[in-house]
Parts: sequence; structure tokens; C-alpha cells
Amino acid sequence: MNIKTATIDSAKKQNHGDYKTQYKSSFGYVNRNYISLINHLYQQEYREESPQIFSLINDIYDLYLGNWESHEACQVGYHTLQHVLEVMLAACKMIIGWNHTHDKDEQLNKEQFIITIASAIFHDSGYIKDKNDHEGTGGKHAFIHVSRSSENAKNYLQKQQWEKASINLVCNIIDTTEFNQPVNLTGELTQFPGKQLACIVGTADLLAQMADVHYMENLPALFAEFQEAYDFEDIDELKNRGVRIFESVQEMINETPMFFEKFVVPRLESLGRMDRYLNEFFNDGRNSYMESISTNLYRLNFSEHYKSQQKIGELMHESGFISSEALNEALAQQPSTQIAKKTSVTFDFFVDELVHCIDTSSDEACLGGCPKIGNITTNVDMHS
Repeated sequence: MNIKTATIDSAKKQNHGDYKTQYKSSFGYVNRNYISLINHLYQQEYREESPQIFSLINDIYDLYLGNWESHEACQVGYHTLQHVLEVMLAACKMIIGWNHTHDKDEQLNKEQFIITIASAIFHDSGYIKDKNDHEGTGGKHAFIHVSRSSENAKNYLQKQQWEKASINLVCNIIDTTEFNQPVNLTGELTQFPGKQLACIVGTADLLAQMADVHYMENLPALFAEFQEAYDFEDIDELKNRGVRIFESVQEMINETPMFFEKFVVPRLESLGRMDRYLNEFFNDGRNSYMESISTNLYRLNFSEHYKSQQKIGELMHESGFISSEALNEALAQQPSTQIAKKTSVTFDFFVDELVHCIDTSSDEACLGGCPKIGNITTNVDMHS
């Protein structure tokens, strides 16, 4: 398949009347950037090029655009192409960080790098509707999208004549991204390299959500997907499964600190804290993902309920030093929005009051899925 060469600039010069044409222009630009970024990382790590990277990213681009005979174009506003590409990018960075801190016999090889890419780019494809399904946007699949994603990956990789063992590993890795279930690694995911790959992709999925510079601004799109799923599913059955039913976008915003404290932090722990290998990747004592997460939580201006002294700043300090200068720089890049509250709270006060209570016994489903991260640059050392 050929790469689409339309750019955002050329798209602005045309009057496109449908979302598919608009996606074609912007996706072409995003697609080329990600292929370039991942190829660069791969070449630096393994000293060679991989045609599979081009094929995988370009084909997933066509899936999201609606060019596959089996699927409509992606129509949801939250679980988009850019999100899965951001998950892929974060996962690849963690692989490099892992390799730089382990001996050769414990490093992840180029085949495992490609398996990670395939797992990441297919992990939310279950939101894309089947061909000729004109009901809703695909948000209705929110609570079954993981199994649909695995099936999409399996069908595609079989056509690409991947080995059965590699296909099974990709599908098992995708299964670990199920947000409504606790992490439960079994079979080949309990040993090297399956365990490391699954934990890396699962961690990347969380970071791509929480580090998004537009995290709060994208919550209305997530709420719209959930609303569609509520209408499609039996709400009482969802409640019996422990699914949190949200009544409004504001409720989701208000519960973001608890989501981070009670869901994200314990899940990062369950996934082996693979996020720490990003520190090795960046290699400058900083972790831009954690800095962005810190910024998003700072913007919320925690209420008195969250101002606890327990395990103060533990996660942020373990994940990499976050200086006040780094926070101010990140805050300067944040969009101006009515959702963000004006605050005179200082960074030092914020760090002192930040809650990191690791409560692994709480697996209540909170916010699920992942929004897209902000504008990607061609600098492989930054994610936004």
C-alpha cells in the first residue's frame, strides 16, 4: 500500500465536506511522522531498517481511514489513530530503556520490538465498526473492544503470514489492556519476553492517557463514547460487572485525581513499573511523560479531600525528578481552557500535597481507555 502524501497545509487549502477526506489529509501527515520516528528508534537500537514498520503503520492508517473492505472508518473522537500511535511510541521508548539497563541475554530483540508495535497499534481497533454498520460511532463497543481488537490483529497478521506463536503473543498482549479488569498475566505472559512486552504495552496505554496535554479537554469525547455504550449495553449488567457509570463530563473530571490514585498507580505497580525505563531512554534525569501527568493533576488543583501526607510525592520522585522549571515549562504548553482552574498553589505545595496511596485492593473501574497525546514532534526525545 502506498503512503498517503497529503499534508495538513494542503488540506487547509481545500474545502473538504466529509470526515473521511479530512482524515485522509491529516492522517497522511501523522502517518509519515510516526513511521519516521519509529524507524529512527529502531535503526538506533538494532542498526538496520525494518520494512515491517512501514507496512504495519501504513496498514493501520488505512484501517482507521476506512480503506479496509471489512471495516468502516474510525468515527470515535477519543480512541483515535493518534492515540494508538502514541501508545506505540511510548512502548518503543520503554523497550530501548529496558535494553539499556539489561545484559544482552535479557534484552528485547528486533522481532519483539515489531511484536510490540503490532500489539500497540491494534489494541483499540475494536472501536472501529464493521463495514456497513451505520449505528453510532463505535463507542458502543467500549466494553467489548479488547476482544474485537484481538480478532482484528489475528485476522490481519494471519494474512501477513506471521508465525502462529507471534500472533498468539500479540493477542495476549492486547488482552492485558482491558481497563475493566485487574492485571492477570498467565501462560507465556508470566515469563520473558512475553511478560515484559505485555507490561510495556499496558503501561504505555496508561501513560498515553494521563500524559496527554489535552487530557481534560478530551474527556467529553470519552463521555460520548461511554454514553453510546450505555445505550447499547444493559446498564444493570454493566454495574454488576463493576463498571463505573458516569452521569456527566464534569463527574469524570472531578474523579480524575481518584482515578489516578486508585486505578492508574496500582495498575502501574501491577505492570512492574515499566514506566521507570523511560528515565533511561530520556537519559537526562527527567521523564516528560510523568512531568505531563504531574501538570495535568496540578491543573485540577486538588481539593481538601486529596491533600494527604501519605507517601508524599513517592511515584513522581521514583519515576524521575520533576523540577519546578520543568513543571512551569509544561504548564506553559497547556491549552487555555475553562476546565483548567486558576490557582495560586505553588509547585512545592503541589508536590508536598500530592497523593500516592498505593491501594492494590481497589480494582473499581474508573475512567477507561486512553485519549490521544498532543502534537508529536520529530524530536525522538520528546513525546509532545
